Amino acid sequence: MVFEKDRSAGYLANHLARLFARHLHARIKPLGLSPGTFPVLLELWREEGLTQRQLVERLDIEQATMANTLSRMERDGLIVRTRDDADARVQRIRLTPRAKALETAALGAAEAVNRTALGDLDEPQRAVLINHMQRMITALQAAPPGISPTGAPETSTPKTGAQETTADEAATNQTATKTTSAAGPKAGADPGAAKRAAPPPTGDLAIATKPTGGGA
Repeated sequence: MVFEKDRSAGYLANHLARLFARHLHARIKPLGLSPGTFPVLLELWREEGLTQRQLVERLDIEQATMANTLSRMERDGLIVRTRDDADARVQRIRLTPRAKALETAALGAAEAVNRTALGDLDEPQRAVLINHMQRMITALQAAPPGISPTGAPETSTPKTGAQETTADEAATNQTATKTTSAAGPKAGADPGAAKRAAPPPTGDLAIATKPTGGGA
């Protein structure tokens, strides 16, 4: 069987995500933002006060990757963590005034990139494309673990069992992030993603628009 990458949905989607991220980065870099933090901001602009666990589940991001992303956002003055009123062990992620002030400009940048990418498609074609993309995402989210090239079942750690971030865990995450930065990139993490303007390994921290936009 011959694998034709230019006819592969996965290959083309990955290539497209890299191009989206590159163009988005060029537009939001002057705002002090990066493609890696953009999806988290989209969720918090829509609903503030989410927990780390909720962000992991909504964005299909690994727990460790999300912890590192939130640590960078806290360092850059985009978020603060506050204790939950009902459970002091749980921390809520809230936007700073700076992050709130960037919403309009950042969303405008994302919409401009979408307009460029979808420029040759009319409205019905755009709607069909978005619908197919959403169906593909749903299919992969519902699919069981695949089979590796060796024939052994692949395994993954389910995110649904992740624990809420406690104050002590947050401190540990911050310490681990500083250690990683000093020692070099940690396996599985991608602290240089913003500089390379490429999406993280999951392909989800790339680009999005307003939740109601569905596309351009």
